[in-house]
Amino acid sequence: MNVGIAATAESFNELLSNNTDAIIIATPAEMHAEQAIAAIELGKPVFVRKPLGIDLHETQLVVDVARGNCILLGVDLPYRLDAVPSQSASIVLADDELLFDAVDAALVALRVPRVLRVTPTRIDLAANRHIEISRGETNEVRLDAHTIKLQGGGNRALEAFTKRLAESKEFDDSIESIVDAMRVVENLR
Repeated sequence: MNVGIAATAESFNELLSNNTDAIIIATPAEMHAEQAIAAIELGKPVFVRKPLGIDLHETQLVVDVARGNCILLGVDLPYRLDAVPSQSASIVLADDELLFDAVDAALVALRVPRVLRVTPTRIDLAANRHIEISRGETNEVRLDAHTIKLQGGGNRALEAFTKRLAESKEFDDSIESIVDAMRVVENLR
């Protein structure tokens, strides 16, 4: 990964006024959407340490602003890179903290089909696909014979964002699926 020099600033507004190629947001979650939108509106590509927004409305708003400004937006969702296409999935969670990661990984693995119905134990998808949810001792997504363990994703998502940024600063439609994952998670709560 080719990394440039990191800028330092006394405040977020000062950082926005610096001549930076992109902004990485790793502040408290409640600030993510507002800060991402401010940077995007100034034409700066943004990578956000999850979550992108604290709810569906904020998540959708940030994606819409990035799309409307044709600016690259990335989110720290490293498990997307492990997903294997399948007809169904099973999510086993030890705690709710990784629920968004598990749902996102499963939806991406299933190529983000339309969500039809959500219950506490099952997500029904288009084309007779589904995701089963159960509580257990491990955090993993099972896709047929494959298992994705949700443990320490590292910086793979940031590396993917950096690579994409080197190619283009334009909006990438693949980020739209984060809204679907947030919609499912809100229905599971």
